[in-house]
Amino acid sequence: MVKLNRLIALGATCIALSACDRSDPDAVRSQDTVAMQPAATSAPPKPVCPNGRDPSSVYAITGKTIFKFPRRAPDSTARLRPDEGDLGECVEHPRPIQVLSLAQVLKDLSENEPNKEAFPQLSRPRLYGHHPNLSLQRSNQYVAASRGPEAQCQTRSSGLEICSGHGPIESAETTILRVPLAEHSTPDGHAFVVLCGLGPSLSRDDCGVDYQLSETVSLSYNFDRSKFPIDQIVEVDRMLRKKVDDLVVGGYR
Repeated sequence: MVKLNRLIALGATCIALSACDRSDPDAVRSQDTVAMQPAATSAPPKPVCPNGRDPSSVYAITGKTIFKFPRRAPDSTARLRPDEGDLGECVEHPRPIQVLSLAQVLKDLSENEPNKEAFPQLSRPRLYGHHPNLSLQRSNQYVAASRGPEAQCQTRSSGLEICSGHGPIESAETTILRVPLAEHSTPDGHAFVVLCGLGPSLSRDDCGVDYQLSETVSLSYNFDRSKFPIDQIVEVDRMLRKKVDDLVVGGYR
């Protein structure tokens, strides 16, 4: 009798759990299909923005400085990793960008900006981040100070000194443009220097400017000396530096 009761209980268990040979094949296949479905992936959590979000702007950090750009400016070239989520929507969570193009900023200059016609002649205007004080400014200063005794120099009415000759690279014909410190200088008090003929192209009219704005951020741009109003370089640089300064978020320099 006890044995019979055990068989009856086992049969009831089989029916309840559908675990016996009489299991419904369609139910088993349904269970297998559910088990094979990939697990849902969760989206990266949205950063917490205590002071709110600004959908019209992008906060970008280059070096140790935070800049606030119109969203279309750096956003067209910035590439986010999947784990970066919604970085850039607020100042507490800026996007890390190593090289920040200023091309769109110059395109947005108003029609009444002085020297506006010179800005389209600038190529690759950009900010870039680097380790503290490891920029190209120091090497540019060295090249400017190493001009040979045969260098031919002239000072223009604007105060711009232009020296042509061979620099430390023996076969390179270089032109060095320098402005008196009393007239214009880098933010850390060094001479403002323009180097021509050292690349990136083979033209001796290919000129470049590169200097530090802060300990970890530098400003860099190029231009063709044969097309650029060279006597306006100081005013153009001042205006460009002011545009960059206007983008800096106060307290995050």
